[in-house]
Amino acid sequence: MAQALPQFNSQVLDLGRSNEAATAINVFVIAQQYGVWVQRASASVLITTRFSVVTVTALLYAIRHGILTANLFP
Repeated sequence: MAQALPQFNSQVLDLGRSNEAATAINVFVIAQQYGVWVQRASASVLITTRFSVVTVTALLYAIRHGILTANLFP
């Protein structure tokens, strides 16, 4: 029989889908494990994730509308 997977916070699983978030998850897990700066670590993860969504969206918009060229390094 297959073993049941442990229950995880769905936000952590969503962050874990990208390689860029791996460092943020490690920081949060280590902070939680040692009991230091857990709120700061989780706030940092949230802020930087939101910032990355905004900047990637802006970059894609700029490329699509011809503000930036798709070939940034000709």
